[in-house]
Formats: sequence, structure tokens, C-alpha cells
Amino acid sequence: MVQTHQDLFTALVTEVIHLPDEQRHDVRRTQHDHVMEWVRLLRARRPELPRAEAQALVHAVLAMVNTMSSARGTCGVDPGLRTSCSSCRRVLLSAR
Repeated sequence: MVQTHQDLFTALVTEVIHLPDEQRHDVRRTQHDHVMEWVRLLRARRPELPRAEAQALVHAVLAMVNTMSSARGTCGVDPGLRTSCSSCRRVLLSAR
């Protein structure tokens, strides 16, 4: 979704603070649910991870993907971007 709807995704991330309270809370709840689903999936693969560490890793990967996605829109397409992003994701999620 991020690649096909870059402008919408950027608006969601940067402008959510301007939504009315109820809508803002709905968006934040959805974002939280999204993160927690990734935490659940990560802990299913790596059950030794404490919940807090899994959450930190998921947040790190999502932040990296969001940053790289935004940079792609402003800096042109870097041919190594997908490879770099995948490598970082693998390192972060498999680090022990």
C-alpha cells in the first residue's frame, strides 16, 4: 500500500494530529493493532523474545521502512533501496 499510495500514507502519518479526537483515536488504535500483529508474528517465529524487545524491533523496522519509503519519493529511485531495506529488516528481526 505504501508504494502505491505514497501521498495518502504520508498524509496519514504526518496529519493524524489534526483529525478530530475520535477519528485520531481510531487511527492510533488501528496503528497500534497493526504493530501488535507484527509483534505477535515475530514472537511466533522467535518465542524467546520478550514482548518489549519484540515491540522495539517491530517499531525499528517500521520506522526504517517508512523513512526509506519517504526518502524514495523525494530523492528519486535508488536501485539498491529495496536490497538495503530487506537486509536491514532481516538483521533487525533475526538479531539475537
